[in-house]
Amino acid sequence: MRRLLVLVTLAATVGITSTASAAVYEVTKRGDPAPGACTANDCSLREAVLAADASVGVADRIVLPSRKPYRLAILGADDGAAMGDLDLTNDRVKIVHPGKGRATIDADGIDRVFDVYAPATLKKLSLRGGLADYGGGARASARLSLTASRVQGNDALLCGGGIHTQSQAPLTLLGSRVTGNNASSQGGGLSISCFGDGGSVTIKNSTIAGNRSDFDGSGNGYGGGMYLQTSDGGRSSIRNSTIAGNSSGPGGIGGSSGGGVYTDLGRLTIAGTTISGNRAGDGGGGIYITGTEPLKVTNSTITKNRANDNGGGIHLDSGVASLNAVSVVRNLGNADGVLSEAGGGISTNDLIFRVRNSLIALNKLGALTPGDPPVKNDCSGSDPFVSQGRNLLSTAFICDGFDGPGDRVRANPKLRRLADNGGATKTVALKKGSPAIDKARRSTAPNRDQRGIRRDRKPDVGAFERR
Repeated sequence: MRRLLVLVTLAATVGITSTASAAVYEVTKRGDPAPGACTANDCSLREAVLAADASVGVADRIVLPSRKPYRLAILGADDGAAMGDLDLTNDRVKIVHPGKGRATIDADGIDRVFDVYAPATLKKLSLRGGLADYGGGARASARLSLTASRVQGNDALLCGGGIHTQSQAPLTLLGSRVTGNNASSQGGGLSISCFGDGGSVTIKNSTIAGNRSDFDGSGNGYGGGMYLQTSDGGRSSIRNSTIAGNSSGPGGIGGSSGGGVYTDLGRLTIAGTTISGNRAGDGGGGIYITGTEPLKVTNSTITKNRANDNGGGIHLDSGVASLNAVSVVRNLGNADGVLSEAGGGISTNDLIFRVRNSLIALNKLGALTPGDPPVKNDCSGSDPFVSQGRNLLSTAFICDGFDGPGDRVRANPKLRRLADNGGATKTVALKKGSPAIDKARRSTAPNRDQRGIRRDRKPDVGAFERR
C-alpha cells in the first residue's frame, strides 16, 4: 500500500501514468534544454530519461509521439544522462513510438545516442547522428532489444559504428535495420564485442547494409557489417535477414577481413539469410571465420561478394564451419589481382569445413595479369573440404574434397540473378533444366527452402526449390 501511494504521488507531481508495476513518461517537446522536472505539459526526452533513471523498483516506459527529430544538444559527459548521451541506468525501460513510422533521435554528433546500463527495449525508433569511441548509435552493457527500429548514420572512433555491446550483454534485432554506420576498427554496423566479452546476438527479419569498418583508412578494420566475438561459447543466430553492401576497408596494410560478417569465438547459426554485395580488403568477402565453433549456415544465399584475399564468399581461417542447402554463387576472390589468392566462392585453412546439398557455382578469381579474364574457381583450401554429399560445383579447379556421394561438376548450372522470388529475402532461382533440380538428399536437406517453400520429395540442391 505504501508503494502504491508513493507512485500515485509521483504521478501527480510529474505528470506520468503509473501503476504498481510501470511508470509511463510521454515526451512533449523535441528540444534538449537544461533538464528540469518531467511534467505532463513540459517533458523533453532527456528529462524523461532522467525521471525513469530516478524511479526505483518499477519498469519504465517512455513514449515519443512525434516523428519529427528529437535532437540532443547538451555537450559533456557523465553517467547520468544530464549531458551528452542518454544513459539508461535503472530497472527495465522501454522507449517507443506509438504511431506509424518511427520517432527519430538525433545525437547531432555530440555523443552516442544511448548508453545502456539496464535492460532496454527500443521500439519503432531511429537512432542517428551518434559519434563516440564505442557504439555510435548505442553502447550496451546490459540486454538491449530493438524492434522495428533503425540505426543509421552513426560513427565510432573504435568499435561498433551502429551498436557496440560488452560485458556479455545480449542483443536482439527484430524487423530492424542497421545501415550506413562506420567504425575505425571492428564492426561498422555491429560490434559484439571487440573486447572479446560479447553476449549472444539474435537477429531476425532484419537488414545490416552499407556499413563500413576501417573508415579512417588505417587498413585495420574487421567486420564491415558485423564483428562477432562472443565469450564463453555464446550462441548467436541470424535468421531471415539480409547482410548487404558492407565493407571492411581497402586491406593490404593491417587486416580488413569479413566484409559482411567477421565471426570469432562463440557459436553462430545463419539460416534463411542473404549475404550479398559485401567487400573485404583482405579475406572473406561475405563471411570470415576464425575460432567460431561451429558456424552453421543453412538455406542461405551468398552471392556477389568480393575479397582481395581468399574466399570471395566465405573464408574459414580456423574453427568449424558447415553448409547445408546453401547457394554460394558469383562471388569473387583475389579481386585486386595482386597475389595468387584463391577460393572465389569458399576457401579454408582448416580441416573442418563440411558441405552438403549445396550449390557452389560461377565463382571466380581476379586475374593476375591486367586485361586477362577472371579465372573460374569455386573453392580452394590448404586442407580439403569435407563433402557430405549432393553438392553441385561449376568447376573443380584447385578444389579438393568434393568427392562425396552425389557430388557433381557442371559448367552451366543454369542460374538466374539475385532477385525477389518471394519470402523475406532475395534468392537466386534455378532455371528450367538446371542440374541442381532434384539432386539433393531428402533425408538431410531442410524441409523448406530459403523462402519457406516446402521442398519436393526430390529436393533441389542449394537454397532455392524450383516448383
